[in-house]
Amino acid sequence: MADRLTHEGATVVGVDRREHSGGAHSRRAELTDEDQVREVFASIKNHLGRIDVLYNDAGLNDRDDHSVLDMPLAVWERVLAANLTTTFLCCKHAIPYLLDNDPRNGSVINTASPAQPFRSTAASPRPSRFPPDPIGRASTDQAPISHLSLMYAWLLLAPGVS
Repeated sequence: MADRLTHEGATVVGVDRREHSGGAHSRRAELTDEDQVREVFASIKNHLGRIDVLYNDAGLNDRDDHSVLDMPLAVWERVLAANLTTTFLCCKHAIPYLLDNDPRNGSVINTASPAQPFRSTAASPRPSRFPPDPIGRASTDQAPISHLSLMYAWLLLAPGVS
C-alpha cells in the first residue's frame, strides 16, 4: 500500500514500534503509549507541514492467543491494545491536524487485514462465513475477537508534500 500511494504522489510516513522502511520517511513509536503517539504526530506535522490522510492497519497475532477458554487476561489486554487502542489513539491525535488543514479536510482510513481463515475453536469446528469488522466485533460462529491477525503498517500520508 505504501508503494502504491507513493507512486500516486503521496509522501508516506510509516510509524511502527519496530524499524522498517514503510514510506519515504519512517518513525518509531509505541502506538499504545499516548505520549508517544502525540509526539510522533506533532513531529510529522512539524516536518511535513500538514497531514492529509491517516491510514491505520495494524495489530497483533499473539502466539498465546489460541482459545478464549484458557487465554490469560494479560494476553487479551495486549491484543486489544495492539488491535484497537492504537487505532483510537492515532485517530485522537491525527484528526486535529486534519482539521487544521486549509481547506479544512482530510481522510481517516481504519482497516483490518485477516491473514488466516477464521474459525471458533470453542464453539464450532466449521469455518466462519463472516469476516471480522474493523472494530473487532465477532459473530457467534466466528473466532474470538483476539484471533484477528493484522499487519503492522501505520501510514501517514501527505499528498503533494515532498
